[in-house]
Amino acid sequence: RRRAGRNVLVVSLNKLVGLALFLALGGLVYWVASSPEFSASRVSIAGNRLMTAGELEAVASVSGVNLFWLRPAELGQRLRLLPPVESANVSLELPDHVLIEVKEREPVAIWLAGDTPFLVDRDGLLLAARPAARPLTIIRDVSNQALAPGSRVNVDAVRNISGLENLLAQTFGPQPR
Repeated sequence: RRRAGRNVLVVSLNKLVGLALFLALGGLVYWVASSPEFSASRVSIAGNRLMTAGELEAVASVSGVNLFWLRPAELGQRLRLLPPVESANVSLELPDHVLIEVKEREPVAIWLAGDTPFLVDRDGLLLAARPAARPLTIIRDVSNQALAPGSRVNVDAVRNISGLENLLAQTFGPQPR
């Protein structure tokens, strides 16, 4: 009987230790998941030329979010929805740092719709409504169609003009045409 009583005491003590460990680990997980120490307060962005860091940060919208709640793959997917972004890699650095590296599409021409210059890539995708950082051929659109970044324009026109621009650049050097 003594032995049975001792076994009950050992089992009860083991249960208490297990419960205490469970509560301690639960408290630790809660602290990590809710602590402001692990909130994204620093965002580093690399590889952007067409979009500003502020535009990319606004789309990522991670500022103040706990790093343990962030899903880098989902953030990268959200950034790839932006017309200029070809690929995006997001990584997290404890305790509070989000690193975003983007690869943007390459503009090959300027699609001028009215007074708005759109950078356009080789596939006819309008990337952004802003001036080019380097000399590019200007394609004047006289169709008066409503355009916005993400719209597609005549890919054949873009590719033909881009090919012609390459030949002219080899002959006369880069310059706006």
